Amino acid sequence: MSWLLRLSAAACLTILVVSVTCQATLLDSGFTARSVEAADGYERLYSEILPSRAVQKALREQLSGLPVDATYVTSNVRLLLPPDVLAAVLTRLESQYVQVVTGRRGAVSVPEVLQPVVDRAVTVLQDLVPGLVASAPRLTPQAVAEFDRQFAIWLADLQVGRLPVALPSVTLTSGAVTQMASVLTSGLSRPEAASLTEPLFSLLRRGDLTGALAMVLPHYLDGRFRAALRAQLDAVSSALYASVPRPANEDLSRRLLLPLGSWWIDLLMAVLTLLLLLLSLRRATVRWREMLTVVVVAVAVGAIAGVFLTSVLPDPLRDASQLVAASPAQRSLLADVDGQLRSGISHTYLSLLALSAVAGMAGALLLRAFAGRGRPAARRSLLTGTATALIATSAAAVLVATGTPVATCNGLQRLCQRGYDEVSYLATHNAMASSSRGFVNADQDPDLEGQLDNGVRALMLDFRYWTTPAELRDFVLSLDPQTHTAWERILTPLASRPGVWLCHNVCQLGADNAIDQLRRVGMWLRQHPDAVVTLIIEDHVSAADVRSTIEKAGLRRLTATPPTRGAPWPTLGRMVAQDRRLVVMTERARPDSGWLRNFYTYAAETPYETKSAQALTCAAGRGHADAGLFLLNNWVSTPAPGRAAASYVNAAGFLQRRIARCMAERGIKPTFVAVDFAQTGQALAVVEGLNS
Repeated sequence: MSWLLRLSAAACLTILVVSVTCQATLLDSGFTARSVEAADGYERLYSEILPSRAVQKALREQLSGLPVDATYVTSNVRLLLPPDVLAAVLTRLESQYVQVVTGRRGAVSVPEVLQPVVDRAVTVLQDLVPGLVASAPRLTPQAVAEFDRQFAIWLADLQVGRLPVALPSVTLTSGAVTQMASVLTSGLSRPEAASLTEPLFSLLRRGDLTGALAMVLPHYLDGRFRAALRAQLDAVSSALYASVPRPANEDLSRRLLLPLGSWWIDLLMAVLTLLLLLLSLRRATVRWREMLTVVVVAVAVGAIAGVFLTSVLPDPLRDASQLVAASPAQRSLLADVDGQLRSGISHTYLSLLALSAVAGMAGALLLRAFAGRGRPAARRSLLTGTATALIATSAAAVLVATGTPVATCNGLQRLCQRGYDEVSYLATHNAMASSSRGFVNADQDPDLEGQLDNGVRALMLDFRYWTTPAELRDFVLSLDPQTHTAWERILTPLASRPGVWLCHNVCQLGADNAIDQLRRVGMWLRQHPDAVVTLIIEDHVSAADVRSTIEKAGLRRLTATPPTRGAPWPTLGRMVAQDRRLVVMTERARPDSGWLRNFYTYAAETPYETKSAQALTCAAGRGHADAGLFLLNNWVSTPAPGRAAASYVNAAGFLQRRIARCMAERGIKPTFVAVDFAQTGQALAVVEGLNS
């Protein structure tokens, strides 16, 4: 009878551990989102999944009916759906799904789950065009239905040439009329363009831009375009209206998960465990070994139950990772997330079992120490063990604190003995243009600090003055003052801002104050005293403003002075020891003294604009043929920076073969290997191989 009570206590303890484990993992909204983050799942979505062939093929098929290049989608997806938005969506979905399976909610509200996406889209629009939208709309089923209805009306109007907005009337010169008519019909076939010439000229001479666009637009919206657009909208609407399906055995799931997710089951099992344990040990004199045996049996039963549940319960992510054959990247990500989930559950379960075992053993030891005969000896043993542990811990702490650190340069001891020009550095093309900083058509994902954290040691930055309205409105240069006044409201957000900015081509599509961002680079350098970093500046500002920007950012004291051309560079060890760890060079200005120098006085490069991976050559670009530094430009100039192209040219095999070819042709090892989307592919590993 006593053993039956003890086994029952062990069973109740197992149920208690299973219940608390479920509440801390599967029934904790945020557990899955944290597991995805632990597997680096959000970043891998952009660096591995999006560039994969399967996803690129699907994108081309989905966008085949729309006049949009797939690179615009893959380049800007992280801007519209950054990791924090994905995590918010997953957390909301997980929270609602837990409420569904535990009976506290009828169904998942997909519009509510997707609200962070709408909020982010509005934020991006507000950044690009201030004042365009005041706040994010609430994404409700009623709002989605109304949008679907309005969109159908809008599309029908476009098909018959009615625009939903009226543009201001303008006065155009004859030359401007011809030019604008040519632009408006440039995408049409020659017969279509010829048939529209006369009526289009008539509308433009009257300054009726609304009528001109209304006449031309239906010719672009052919049947294929409209069908594709309609299909896309229908797919989105269906996804919004659909809810996450309930479990196949809904009643059974609720009967199991509802109790496991409640606090009262924990209290009940804890009380039953203690009651059964007391009943099994109800004799006046209880041996401590007997109690220890009960603890061991209880923990063993719990461990066996855990192994049984692990082998019996289904694992949908593991099954999916084995079924998805189209993309190894998808299989790998699913398997890693599944591993994180299983690891989290196992760790929690085993921790609770261990805690139960420790509590039981502590009880047995206390029973022995205070109820047995050898009480003084037990106390002495306890004190001696505690003192020994404290002394050993203190000694270990002293040894760790007083140990002599090994000097490193850029993370490696062997690089300290090499000259600056004898080391290879991973460089990021248009480093400032990151999706993390809100740039449209970004070339990188992390910000400058994130790139440095990821092993980048050369940042290619554009210094510019803010893009003026005059530079953006070429198409209205010939318009009269009245027309300028009519467009004033549209162009107001484009007003110039003082200072030097980090932006690519057009600052309105992404910009950061140069001083602010370089201060953050300086903070990073101070936190990493062994790092040697290079700034390669495409300077569209004066040399004086480059110097002033570096000085105001607090970087002047870290700058190294390059040697006279032909003289040896200092070693990285010397640069680190002297805390002169920042090399700053410009592409245009040609200062010949001091810490700021022209990059191409010291360096040569490969061509910086290439339309395909196959066209990447080792031919001479800018710079002297006998320069001591060599910049390998390794990116493809697609309409927007392409993740698929980056995944291909940043792959270890491709990059290693290209480097070997260029070393043979140019007779020099690359000093800088410049890439787009540096976290995609194995560019860092290849550069580390060059330094090994």
